[in-house]
Amino acid sequence: VKLVSHYPNNLYLKPTALLSFGNVSVGIAYSYHSTGSRISRKDYSGEYRFDIKIKGQNFGILGDVVFNPQDAFQVSACAELGRVKSTLNVYEYFKLQTKEFIDEKFTFISRNLYFEPAIKTSYVYDVIRIELSLSYFAQFGKGTLESKEKGIADLKIKGEGVKPGWSGV
Repeated sequence: VKLVSHYPNNLYLKPTALLSFGNVSVGIAYSYHSTGSRISRKDYSGEYRFDIKIKGQNFGILGDVVFNPQDAFQVSACAELGRVKSTLNVYEYFKLQTKEFIDEKFTFISRNLYFEPAIKTSYVYDVIRIELSLSYFAQFGKGTLESKEKGIADLKIKGEGVKPGWSGV
């Protein structure tokens, strides 16, 4: 049985649109990130698979201040505030010989707020900018994972609603 339980980061995309006024920029940002976990086993007698995939879509406004805009190597600080929509997909499949016992898919959705401060260094050459950013993503709010399908219970542990935990560096 192969178990992946540490939810490694996978895809992360973040396009932004900024308006600059001297060394200050303001704008909007969208980012997408995903991760997941799998438990699976398959041999001649049957197959078991349990997949959990979660993706986050962030929509936010951001501000950026460049401390040395005249230099090719620049240092800046920025902050982003917005809303994160998380979608959790759960899939379980169990087959023994030729008989399928379980083949179920569930989708849960959560909406919360986030704040992401960052320190950035960048190198600017003509119209090309290469940037390295260190940030902390802090998710807050009471949005728990709720079922998208009718008749399916929301996710709860000991009576408390489960929230996605995107917070971290």
